Amino acid sequence: MNAEKTDAPRAVIVISSHVARGSVGNRAAVFALETLGFPVWAVPTVILPWHPGHSRATRIVPPLDQFKALMADLERAPWLGEVRAVLSGYLGEAGQAEAVASLVAAVKEKTPNALYVCDPVMGDSGGLY
Repeated sequence: MNAEKTDAPRAVIVISSHVARGSVGNRAAVFALETLGFPVWAVPTVILPWHPGHSRATRIVPPLDQFKALMADLERAPWLGEVRAVLSGYLGEAGQAEAVASLVAAVKEKTPNALYVCDPVMGDSGGLY
């Protein structure tokens, strides 16, 4: 998938963590995709001060009902047809997975050839996060 110049934007929805320090999760994906010319809809699943592999720290996870409401709004967005790909990564809690799956289904219903990429972030050699 490349960002060819077309009349219709080729947006990507990125659903992942946001860190204050570092370049992982949404910070990395949004930067890379926008640099390549893709409009990005960024959805934070959790806000962290840094990558959780560095040390334990505060996690700000949106309340599940609010996260689901935001995702449902995106499903109904009049611009949903612009979306050509969804990338999901680090989830703040397991309950977010259902809302992500529902959004992916809505994107695929609107644009059957849309790409879905799941980055199954779970931990590293030190164990699960």
